[in-house]
Amino acid sequence: LFRSTTSINYSNIQEINVHQSITQRLFGIGDITIDTAGVGKCLLKGIEEPVSIMNFILELKGGTK
Repeated sequence: LFRSTTSINYSNIQEINVHQSITQRLFGIGDITIDTAGVGKCLLKGIEEPVSIMNFILELKGGTK
């Protein structure tokens, strides 16, 4: 089985976006894109409650969207 792990410092996060299709919204899932300095873009697919996760990351970073 294949596994890939990426670690991102909160200070390197530049932007976080949530993308949800109508079907994803019905099931409460979505994709999160995190733009960072250094690493580039990190895509998290099929995340439950993506807006809550985005807000949690922003809270830990110390900022708001």
